Amino acid sequence: MKSLPRPLRILACIFWILAVGTFPIWLSVSHPGWDARVYARAMRWVAAGQDPYAQGIAQEEAYYAHVPGAGENGVPFAYVYSPITLPVLKLASAVPVRLLKAEYWMLYSVCALACILVTMRAAQGNEKKWMALMAPAAIFFPGLLVHDVVLSGNLAYILYGAALAAAWLGWKRANWLPFYCVVVAASCFKAPYLCLLAVPFFSARREILRTSIAAAAGVGLFAVQAWIWPVAFHNYLRAVELQFVWNRDFGISPAGQFGALLEALQYPFETAGWIFYALYALPVVAMLWILGRRFQRGALSLGEWMPVILLGAILLNPRHIEYDLAPLTLPLALIGLRLMEQVGNRPLVIGLVAEHFVALNVILQMGEAQWQRSASCVLLVCGFVGGCWDLVKRSERAASPARAQVQAINFAMGKLAG
Repeated sequence: MKSLPRPLRILACIFWILAVGTFPIWLSVSHPGWDARVYARAMRWVAAGQDPYAQGIAQEEAYYAHVPGAGENGVPFAYVYSPITLPVLKLASAVPVRLLKAEYWMLYSVCALACILVTMRAAQGNEKKWMALMAPAAIFFPGLLVHDVVLSGNLAYILYGAALAAAWLGWKRANWLPFYCVVVAASCFKAPYLCLLAVPFFSARREILRTSIAAAAGVGLFAVQAWIWPVAFHNYLRAVELQFVWNRDFGISPAGQFGALLEALQYPFETAGWIFYALYALPVVAMLWILGRRFQRGALSLGEWMPVILLGAILLNPRHIEYDLAPLTLPLALIGLRLMEQVGNRPLVIGLVAEHFVALNVILQMGEAQWQRSASCVLLVCGFVGGCWDLVKRSERAASPARAQVQAINFAMGKLAG
């Protein structure tokens, strides 16, 4: 921000004030904290010595059996984090409720802000002025589509905020240990978050072994729970299964959208979904490997590399949802800006993109929720493909002067030898 002209800094501050000032109004017309209430309910059950998974499944059964009074406020979603997190709930239940709420929402706000501040750092040159103006709106447009997911209170915002802050430390100081600790801890709540280990794996040549160790630790912590808490772990897996079978919550990943389509057509979706995931995950990994090597050689800057590696890491998550796209809002916008640089008459292109952006959000708000999930999936895939294409072009341009210099030296040496 300090490098921006004073008028632009003032305008960006005004945008931030308006964004923050909008929140009280937004909260007054919404019912925030729906995911946080699931955690609170599970915490009460754990404090009472009950199995939160069995209790949650029972509530869902009553809801889908149309028992009067069940699910008066919508689907009573079950707690779906693994049993290793239950001691954390037990410990949290000892904290006074008001203090716990204040601490949670304060940490939640800080980490949501961290997601924006870290991804803003990917902006370069003239992009910084655009980021300064777009950043305040990022929280309202997760994945570039308007959504109220930030009001959910989902733990994902905290996990991503901590992971991105630790990743920045790894990129700038080559210290990835905090990142590994954060990701392994995050995988205890959401096992698919181990996909974030793609960030150091493809960003640093010497981190392959340490990334593998972190991945093994995450998988090991998940597997050992079946032995330590066999009953709770069985109920946990059942609660996760019902997210798909009953709640049809497949997520917005390509695999999730494919599974949702198969389920709608009444076809088995589990095996086919994993096959479909492998079909696109392997090319994603291959592309990240190629571009990661170029980043490590210095053909790409961190600002150029960051948006694409973050999109690729999330794309490797077989079931991501709206809150998983929140950290990708500014990276997607940056990729869009960089692709516009390849097109002539840039003001006209920006105007057309803005027009279609507004029209798309209006149409999606008028339609069903599934429309927005499908659009988010398409935006993520197109953003990754476009970002990879842009990086290939940039790395080739960066390599051209060096290649020409080497050829000139070889030519001169040949002349001297002749």
